[in-house]
Amino acid sequence: MSPTPKGSAVSPQHVGTPAESTPPEIGTLVYDEASGRTGALQDILDFPEPEGPGPLRVQRLAFIRPPRGGVEFTTDPAHVRPAHDTTGAP
Repeated sequence: MSPTPKGSAVSPQHVGTPAESTPPEIGTLVYDEASGRTGALQDILDFPEPEGPGPLRVQRLAFIRPPRGGVEFTTDPAHVRPAHDTTGAP
């Protein structure tokens, strides 16, 4: 299934916690609080959950690539902070 484009006519119900601040820019070195990993932010996209009963649910994911290469990983964008700010302080 392909990602739901931003600004689409679909009225999704988001899964996860919405980010309280503006996300870091694409390409920025970020820290994932959930996994403790650091990497370059590649994108933040909405993905529909597998079809089932009820309204369409969409999960927002941040795609992060390890700094020295390797397998890209995903996380909830609410867990992503600039890499220099790993303290959790605003």
